[in-house]
Amino acid sequence: MVLPNPPRAVLLDLDETLIDGSGLISSTVAVSAAFTARHPELGLDAAELARANGVAWQSTWPEHEPEWVLGRLDDLGLSMAVWTRALGALGVADPERYAREAAREHVAALAAAARPYDDVLPALDALAAAGMPLAIVTNGSSSAQRGKIALLGPERFAAVVVTGEHGVAKPDPGVFRIALDELRMRPDQVVHVGDSLRADVAGAQSAGIAAVWLNRGGEPRPADAAAPDAQITTLARLADVLGLA
Repeated sequence: MVLPNPPRAVLLDLDETLIDGSGLISSTVAVSAAFTARHPELGLDAAELARANGVAWQSTWPEHEPEWVLGRLDDLGLSMAVWTRALGALGVADPERYAREAAREHVAALAAAARPYDDVLPALDALAAAGMPLAIVTNGSSSAQRGKIALLGPERFAAVVVTGEHGVAKPDPGVFRIALDELRMRPDQVVHVGDSLRADVAGAQSAGIAAVWLNRGGEPRPADAAAPDAQITTLARLADVLGLA
């Protein structure tokens, strides 16, 4: 499917669209192993600690996501909340004392594990070669997202909108309007590409912007979810959908 109106600029989500976040599990395992080795006095098993962290993440993230995406909580604070809950669940006395140590190591490990998907840089190069201005619109804290954008080359982007720097987050249409203002373009002149039907597709469409759903796993779209203007499973198809190929 080709969009009926070729855009003059492309907005892009960051996490799970451009940056592969699959290193979360491996980094949790590595940090758990290193932590238990340093603290044999706690009597913790590394695999059990990694599992506890995963459980803690599932319950902690929904509580703290709004603070993180609006920049009120940084990566270290979020990680500390998770590790405090995980260590406490395993019976560690004064878990906050140890959580800061584990959190600092985990934040560093996650940053080291972040990488662009294999299709990202070729796709960005193709869009640039077609003379297409690019912008990033991403939820998250400034420190985390700016670090990931550095992996892509900030000079590639005519605008970068990190929600933690503006106090408004996707799917609020206001965050997309910030990008439009920076690009000096109207909603009908751009398209947004992202992996989230709620944050990216519904959010962009609420701002009057056409949305391309990057569905890397080829998952069926839930019946109650926003319908994208186009769908791709790889960024290698983006130029085709935009009518640039």
